Amino acid sequence: MHSESNHVITFVLDEGRITALYHGPRRGRKAIGPISDVTGGTYRFETTGPSGATQDLPSTPELLDRLRNPPTAGNAEVVTAGGASNLSPKDKNKICLELKDLLATHLGPIAGIVFDGALSGAGDFCTTHGGTQEFIEKLAEDIEDASEAAEFREKANAVLGRILEQHGS
Repeated sequence: MHSESNHVITFVLDEGRITALYHGPRRGRKAIGPISDVTGGTYRFETTGPSGATQDLPSTPELLDRLRNPPTAGNAEVVTAGGASNLSPKDKNKICLELKDLLATHLGPIAGIVFDGALSGAGDFCTTHGGTQEFIEKLAEDIEDASEAAEFREKANAVLGRILEQHGS
């Protein structure tokens, strides 16, 4: 399948069960969110491809439910520490600038492009705790080294905590 933004999406099936997912470079559980955001595209069925691929995925019925009904801001847990949903545009901009700078320490000059791409699909990620964590995870996915990605997540959460604490006082 090709999404409307021309990303290749692959579902690997084995006797009707989804055994693997790919959305561009994202694989398995990390591909669920981006796939659920797709609103159009083209598809075809092939008998060739990554047969035998198995990933740690929810059951096919649960996976299909997640793809049909992705979490939304209306049913996600709202951040309560410092009232993130009430952040001023200045505070939200500060969060974005600090996260982009932090990402640049791991990705170098392409960080701005990666950040802007992630931000365009994230909406107002500061509104919910789940949205904020998904956004941080989306940024971390582009950091190839696992220990650096973990360091980014830790520092990104510290940035958010500090700004929310300042906002609450």
